[in-house]
Amino acid sequence: MHGKDRTLIASLGFSDPDKGELHDRACLFCTTESFAAAIPIDSAGEGEFFIREHTAQLEHPIKGGYGIVGFADVLVTFDLTSVLPCPECKSYRDIGERKKFKVLIEVKTRVEPVGNWVRQINLYRAKMPVDLAILACVQVIPDTHQAYLRQADIIPITFKGMRKDAKLNRKLPTCECQQLREAKRLADLARRIGSSINVDNTLSEDDVPF
Repeated sequence: MHGKDRTLIASLGFSDPDKGELHDRACLFCTTESFAAAIPIDSAGEGEFFIREHTAQLEHPIKGGYGIVGFADVLVTFDLTSVLPCPECKSYRDIGERKKFKVLIEVKTRVEPVGNWVRQINLYRAKMPVDLAILACVQVIPDTHQAYLRQADIIPITFKGMRKDAKLNRKLPTCECQQLREAKRLADLARRIGSSINVDNTLSEDDVPF
């Protein structure tokens, strides 16, 4: 979040000083599919979910009773569909449940006191409910910071070592067992109907077209 004088977070005395070209480039990377592929969506609910689409917004305004609370660096929204493993094959069945999964991402270019990070994200979450919060840092996040963040239900991610060519898994194998069973049933029914009809293929003179 770029420093803004009139935000609630600034008036509380822990405005985010992290800004500049490096911060902007890091935020922009968080909007890519490569970063989205590293976001754990296993907390989306029971069962497994298939990613149909995802969108990302930069500098998303968070509003409260006092006006603008602050600006989330990145807000990612996943459009998910619920799937279940098919017991007959290794594919998945779409059970028709759709949901939005919102992820708040706060970006830092350097390591700071971890309490500042947690207070900022907690304030944002109090005003804008999300399904997941991530603290992404350009520098390597110390183990003690990571433990503190996880205790606060915030996922720590370090940019170093991330793949720039990672892709979201949008193409899970789709189960066709039900369609195959229905096709077989219709084929069997057609054969039974055909075998029960005595077809006379003898042509009369009136049937001959010449």
